[in-house]
Amino acid sequence: MSASCASLWDLLLAALVHRLAQRLQDAIGFGEAITLASALIYALHIVGLSAWADAKAALGMATVQLAVTALVSVLAALVVEGGVSMPSTGFDWAAIGYMAVVSGAVAMIVQSWAQAHLAPSRAAITMATEPAWAALFSILFLGEALTWRMAVGGGLMLAAMVIVESGH
Repeated sequence: MSASCASLWDLLLAALVHRLAQRLQDAIGFGEAITLASALIYALHIVGLSAWADAKAALGMATVQLAVTALVSVLAALVVEGGVSMPSTGFDWAAIGYMAVVSGAVAMIVQSWAQAHLAPSRAAITMATEPAWAALFSILFLGEALTWRMAVGGGLMLAAMVIVESGH
C-alpha cells in the first residue's frame, strides 16, 4: 500500500473516530475527546513526516513545522484567550526561550532527521516517552511531587514500549 493510500485510510479513521467522539459526547468528556483528537492528529503527523522526510530536508521540514505551529498558536491565543500576553518575570522568559529553542526548534529538527531513518512505528514508540521525560524533569527541576498516579502511568507507558519493541 502506498503512503498516500495509508494516509487516506488514516484520515478516514480520524474522521470516523471524530464522529464517534461527537456521538459519545455524553459518555466521554470534552477533555477525553480533545485528547483523542490530538492523538490522532499526532499519529497523522508521524506518518506524514515519515513519508515526506529525508535527512537532507530535515531543516526545511522543521522550519515549515515550526512556522505552522507558531501560526496556529497565535491564532488560538487570539481566538481562545482573547490575545497574547507577554511574560512578566525573567523565569517566564527563560521558560519560553527554552521551549522555543530546545523543545521547539531543536526537537523538530532532530525529529525530522530521525524520522527519515526510522519506521513510523518506531518513531511513535520513541516519542511516546515524551510525557515520562516531562514528568521526570518537572520532578527534578520544578519540585513537582511524584505521585502514585504518575509513577504507575509512566511505568505502564514504559512497559508498553518494551513489549512493543521486543515483539512480545
